[in-house]
Amino acid sequence: MKTKRLPILALCLSFPVLLGGCSLKSMLQNLFHKKKDPIFYNVSFDSNGGPEIESITVEQGKLIPEPEEPTKDYYGFCYWVDENEEPWFFDEYTVSSDMTLYAVWEKFDYSKILINEICSKSRTCFVDKYEEESDWIELYNSSDRKINLFDCYISKTDDFLAGYKFENYFIEPESYLVVVASGRNIKMYEGEHHLPFTLSNKKEGSIFFTSPYKEQVSLNFPALKDDISYGRFASEYSMLKPSPGKNNETVYVEKQILPAPTFSVASGMYADEFDLEITSAEGYDIYYTIDSATPQLTSSKYETPIHIYDKSSEDDVLAKRVDITPGLDSYVPEEPIRKCMVVKAVCFDAEGNYSPVVSSSYWIGQSDFIANGVAVMSISTDFDNLFDYEKGIYCNGKIYDDWKNSQDYDPDLVDYLRPTNYTQKGFAWERQGSLTFLNHKHNLKCEQSVGMRIRGGFTRSYGKKGFNLYSRFLYDGKSKFDFKFNDKKCESIAVRCGNNPWFSATDPISSMLAKNANLNVATQDNTPTYLYLNGEYWGFYYICDKYDSKFLEETFDVEDAMMCKDMEMEEGYKTDISYFEDAIDTIGEDILTTSGYQKFTNSFDVSSFIDYLAFISYTDAFDHDLFTRNSGYWRSREKISENEYGDNRIRFMLYDNDLGLGIVDDYTHYPNAFSYIKADQKQKYLFQCQSFVEQFVTRAKEISTILSDSTNIDAATSFYSSISPLLNQNNLRWHGRENMNQDTMFDTISEFLSNRKTYFDGFVDSLVAS
Repeated sequence: MKTKRLPILALCLSFPVLLGGCSLKSMLQNLFHKKKDPIFYNVSFDSNGGPEIESITVEQGKLIPEPEEPTKDYYGFCYWVDENEEPWFFDEYTVSSDMTLYAVWEKFDYSKILINEICSKSRTCFVDKYEEESDWIELYNSSDRKINLFDCYISKTDDFLAGYKFENYFIEPESYLVVVASGRNIKMYEGEHHLPFTLSNKKEGSIFFTSPYKEQVSLNFPALKDDISYGRFASEYSMLKPSPGKNNETVYVEKQILPAPTFSVASGMYADEFDLEITSAEGYDIYYTIDSATPQLTSSKYETPIHIYDKSSEDDVLAKRVDITPGLDSYVPEEPIRKCMVVKAVCFDAEGNYSPVVSSSYWIGQSDFIANGVAVMSISTDFDNLFDYEKGIYCNGKIYDDWKNSQDYDPDLVDYLRPTNYTQKGFAWERQGSLTFLNHKHNLKCEQSVGMRIRGGFTRSYGKKGFNLYSRFLYDGKSKFDFKFNDKKCESIAVRCGNNPWFSATDPISSMLAKNANLNVATQDNTPTYLYLNGEYWGFYYICDKYDSKFLEETFDVEDAMMCKDMEMEEGYKTDISYFEDAIDTIGEDILTTSGYQKFTNSFDVSSFIDYLAFISYTDAFDHDLFTRNSGYWRSREKISENEYGDNRIRFMLYDNDLGLGIVDDYTHYPNAFSYIKADQKQKYLFQCQSFVEQFVTRAKEISTILSDSTNIDAATSFYSSISPLLNQNNLRWHGRENMNQDTMFDTISEFLSNRKTYFDGFVDSLVAS
């Protein structure tokens, strides 16, 4: 019988053999299960005109890491494909050989970029990254793919190169991009696009979007009310409630506007009482007030004629208020003051639709009080707009009480620095009212709705305060006044009481002299006027040109200008202050060099600079200097080749010279402006700069010769004689007596003008000697 032999492998495995501490079984297992080295393949990327992408090595059977999405001018990336032009899915397909992936692109369809919405006057609906209200344009990507706006333009004319050029910026599919029409000298701020131009809601305009292929689409927009936009709604374009960066859902729909009621007698001065009839279209009810309030459905319903009479003997309402100054005593007249009768009316229908409010003012039997040849103005508004504790703009109000009850309270703080309702500024403290204006012949020239604000600095703390009045599309569809105040088209006017309200002649005389001297500075014209507030005689005022964008456009034909007062922006944006700061920085030691003086002359219109400095020095303006005290200056935002004022250089504006012409210091006094400049660490170099001093001395002496001429002194005397009776009435109203030494103050001005030249010319000569 044969013995069955086991295979040698089985025999070896059945007996452990120690070899170097390892069993044969273990050794054989390691032999037969030895791990193979991994296999790697090379993966290349062909971006087809996009950026170069480095090749990588990927282990067999592994996923390929997806590279960062490439970009290519005017094309959108779609996906990667293999050599067979099959799409490659990075989260699914693995590598089995060397390979190349190819980028697939699709040309951007710029026609899918829509100009979706425009707001040409934003007051509250949009705040930019600078925390300022700005006008804006909204673009919308209506496609299902993101689009790079690189090399696209947005402009307000078909000359796209004058607009804004986008850098690399992707607008996501079915998404919005709001760009800011700020006119700032910066393209991007905290991810926000700022256009080099601004918009205007006063007239129709256009916006153009231009693709890199010079394909252009545009949107024409109409004149718009403040905080109303124009944009795409469904397939139409309509006026909208603004929705920047969101879907346009709400069409702007006003209540139906009914025809306004008609008064049988126009505003004006009348010798005798009469009955006023009010009529309207058939089917409308008329409601009216005679206390300056806006008529409502709860007001008196018109059924019989309204008797118009002289209300002067009736009790005062506004004149009794004593909460209009924080520390100064408020004078309350002992007897009722002169009044006019203000009638306001409105129509309603059964559905609640209403007409515009009609307001008229009537002065009855006041020829003994209102002088011939002097204009008359009536401003009226709801009582609460003036004296409500929280929102009244004429009273101390809640803001004053809050300050008094706070840790910041300082009983020694001067009156004009104390926080009150009437010290607040801006659109939030503007109230709607009605204006009636009779010219110097007492003919009705203007009657419309206005916005009204308190104006001034120090004068706000007086009982008699000044006003700024604004014509706004928002109130009655009018973007400017019906009448050319001071012979100028204007959107706003200043109703000025003057820094010295019992005299108030110095500044208008100063402005008149500057204009007669034909200075290269802006000056303000002044129209003397009686002012009635809510029907009560409020004193003698001046209707004064208000320095704003419309004034600059009307006077210098510069539509888009930046204006600064006391180093604070008045027109433009807060960040525009950099233009003026950079210009002021050219005044320093470097001005003594040729290149430094060239920078100075490139920044300033030197003729305007010298005329302004010479005038405030001659008149010895007490509270003026070049840049930070009662000083104004402006420049065009963009260069206008055909306009001498469109050269981007800074020019000066004269205003608020109430404390010059000897009112503070006599004609022998060394000019305050010279003292300020010599004491300033940088400005002192102006009077060390030979080029500047030579020009200044020559021109300053020319100006002193003009100002000291007898014709100018006679003109000042004639002007004062015409307003002297008005000052007497004003002072009786506000101080209880006519004589406030105003004649003596004018004698001081006359003496100053007669004697100033000799001393001033000597001061000018000393600049050369030093």
